[in-house]
Amino acid sequence: MIIYTIFQGIFDPIETPMKKETKKALKLLGLASSIGFTVAFSIFIGVAIGVWLDREFDTWPGLTILFTIFGIIAGFRNYFRYMKKQERD
Repeated sequence: MIIYTIFQGIFDPIETPMKKETKKALKLLGLASSIGFTVAFSIFIGVAIGVWLDREFDTWPGLTILFTIFGIIAGFRNYFRYMKKQERD
């Protein structure tokens, strides 16, 4: 308690104003990385479901290829939906 009162000004968070351009760039960078993860995750889920089904039904590699294609379609569908939303905004 005594130490905090002595060094009170040092431990306070420093607020630095950020330029609008910097905020916009960081927001776009975050959104772009989340879109990349969404596409990759969709493909990964498709591959995982395909491999699991191939092991269950002994149909290697048919269902893996099919669900990989479904994952790719789903990932890019999400990407294009996101881009349409950004165009409207």
